[in-house]
Amino acid sequence: MCIISHSYRKLLGKPFRKRLLARNWLNFMRQESNPTQTWHRIRDKANTMINDLILLGEKLPDEKQREIFNEKNIFGLM
Repeated sequence: MCIISHSYRKLLGKPFRKRLLARNWLNFMRQESNPTQTWHRIRDKANTMINDLILLGEKLPDEKQREIFNEKNIFGLM
């Protein structure tokens, strides 16, 4: 059984990610048919992913943690 939840495969699918990269957030959300639902879905998936990363940080041995929680990845989150 995988430690990471199966409630998502990817936070953002390829088409979604492509549209967001091409626009700023406000323009992106203006084109969504239901922006509130879209935001709630993104927020909920992101929070689940953060909680899964916390779990990995608590359970993985140090050498495995260093492969995930390195300076490059952590800096990108800030």
